[in-house]
Amino acid sequence: MAKTVVLVCVLLVACCAAHATMIDLSTFFADDEVEFSPDGTVATFAESEFHMETFLSDIPGMMSDPGVIFAGPGVWLQFDYVFTEGPVANSDEFGAWIIDPVSGGSIGALPGFFRKYSDSGTFSFDLSSLSSTSPWGLQFQLSSLRGDLGTNSTLQISNVQLVPEPITVVALGSLLAGIFTARRLKRD
Repeated sequence: MAKTVVLVCVLLVACCAAHATMIDLSTFFADDEVEFSPDGTVATFAESEFHMETFLSDIPGMMSDPGVIFAGPGVWLQFDYVFTEGPVANSDEFGAWIIDPVSGGSIGALPGFFRKYSDSGTFSFDLSSLSSTSPWGLQFQLSSLRGDLGTNSTLQISNVQLVPEPITVVALGSLLAGIFTARRLKRD
């Protein structure tokens, strides 16, 4: 019985890990103010003294970017962020959104993610409603807003990945627990 429990746990972990796809941000188009970790999983933005926006984008079809965001049933795009607005005379915003590869514009069905004050956390876009026939674009942007006098805000994006829908993992876990319970009841 202990072997069955271990096998169920291993299968659950393997199924979750097999579906998560880490995205290499260093393949995206980036402004000079964006630096990458050696493995491409972390991008660090510095506010520009010369431009209103500092951005990192992957827009397949428009800019010959590689196209790494594929939608489908139960697929989510998830990322971690740390947005630090500078301490003096700053009025900045961090934004992230999914981009239509045909028009190059933001997708109206999926609102973007925006922060105007220092914040950190994890955010997820549900890509289930989008077509899975072609790759979608993704853009992260650090913007100076009207009245911004400081240029010392920073943004760090990390762990950008396509992950299975959380309910799919729960359903798989429930199925395995049911099999385990049925086996146990059959023995008794």
